Amino acid sequence: LTGGLTGIFVLAVFTKRANATGVLIGFFASAIILYLVKSYTDVHFFWYTITGMGSCLIVGYLASLIFPAEQKSLDGLTFYNMRKRID
Repeated sequence: LTGGLTGIFVLAVFTKRANATGVLIGFFASAIILYLVKSYTDVHFFWYTITGMGSCLIVGYLASLIFPAEQKSLDGLTFYNMRKRID
């Protein structure tokens, strides 16, 4: 689950397109993918976090593109526009 939580953080801070629906879909998809990886592969457990984060990022971003949300102001909330908040 830590990979999914990291994926949520990265989606929220480093993308402009992420929305709540996409992030939740990505999180639950990464939990399912992590269960499958743990159950059916012999991958070392250090790779679980990377697998969870990557799957959450990919699925969450794609789901955010498929299910767009209403546009809200992101001023000062993402990495891309933090400069405006600091200045």
